[in-house]
Amino acid sequence: MADGLIQVAPDSTGKKVDTSELIVGANTVERQRVVIGDPTNAAGLAAVGTPNTDADAGDIALATESYLKAWNGASWDRLRMFSLGGLQVAPAPAVAATTGAITTAATTVGPVTLNQYDGATVVVSGTYAGVNLSFEASNDNTLWFPITAVRSDSNIAEITSGVLTANATRAWDVELGEALYFRVRSTAWTSGSAAINIQLGMFAAAPAMGVTAHAVYNTTLPTFTAGSLAYLLADVNGRAVITGQGAAAAAIAGTPVRIGGTFTTTLPTYTTGQQTDLQTTNRGEVLVALSSGATAVAVKAASTAAAATDPALTVSLSPNSPIVLPTPTASIINSAATTNATSVKATAGTVYSVTASNTGAAVAYVKLYNLAAAPTVGTSTIAITIPVPAGGTVNLPFGTSGARFSTGIALAITNLGTDADATAVTAAQVKVITAYI
Repeated sequence: MADGLIQVAPDSTGKKVDTSELIVGANTVERQRVVIGDPTNAAGLAAVGTPNTDADAGDIALATESYLKAWNGASWDRLRMFSLGGLQVAPAPAVAATTGAITTAATTVGPVTLNQYDGATVVVSGTYAGVNLSFEASNDNTLWFPITAVRSDSNIAEITSGVLTANATRAWDVELGEALYFRVRSTAWTSGSAAINIQLGMFAAAPAMGVTAHAVYNTTLPTFTAGSLAYLLADVNGRAVITGQGAAAAAIAGTPVRIGGTFTTTLPTYTTGQQTDLQTTNRGEVLVALSSGATAVAVKAASTAAAATDPALTVSLSPNSPIVLPTPTASIINSAATTNATSVKATAGTVYSVTASNTGAAVAYVKLYNLAAAPTVGTSTIAITIPVPAGGTVNLPFGTSGARFSTGIALAITNLGTDADATAVTAAQVKVITAYI
């Protein structure tokens, strides 16, 4: 593109317009050149940088790519962008660790000047005993204040390490916020040398280094007033104290946290939705009552036995008044030279045991039926068959609940064990005792 000019209207100085001459189609044309000028300084013109190169502040850069710039305190630096438009960022440059050795009960490692760094990792190692470390920060390198460090092995937040286990290697992360200086100081030492390493770092966003709930240990429980700030309490081992407002056997005051019950000479009556207390005897024994939900179970005096005439929902339990169970009836049968079809009970009943003996030379069989009449041996359905060995005795208990026969109790005695057998035994060969209700 050649330089050109356009003659303006003639005057005494012959002023001309600066142009660039170029070919547009078949025509030679003049393109007027325009600069950005200072309105108060005729010589103050904005320079034009070389295409695709940096330009100083105020310059015009002709480029196919553009750059953002930031002042670094001494010059303008280009901000780098990704091809997709994202701003390229990098962490602060690494800084050498600050190191030192704890060899007394009052050794200080640091202070470390933080500059743009807002965090630090502290590591202790070595051969030592009895060392206690304190973590401290400052804004003026004169006045120091404790700052929380979070143990990397347990997430415990602490401002002092406590007396460390001998020769332990341990690390803490410290979030320093806007502090300008940081140091580690020993408050106790017994022997050896504990190596301290302080490495500064930065967080893209300052994290919550540790969230803890603290409690206070007092030998005497404090008294708080309305509106005052209360705090959690701990025992000498750091365990949370949960307590009510009254000692054992003391009168209840306020709304204490209690595990136990209340003794009253007259049992209370509650309404729907009310909180209730466990009720105890005057010896602290918990009162237990059986209830149907709407009706409480009556309890008889300890020396009074329960009787069949008592109303429903009545209980009598005491050493002097045992639970009364009905006495079973005994059915005793001595076999005839038949199948001995017998109705033991013509209504529903419960069999508690069957005892049978056999003097014959072969096994005999006692068969029980759930019938209200004597069975038809060989045809009626058998409930259970009990073999009685030759020359032996068998006792079959059915436990405290017994075996329930819903229709009736019947039996037969046969010479063979099949359901269809109707072979008779000999007279006086088999004797059967059935205990039932």
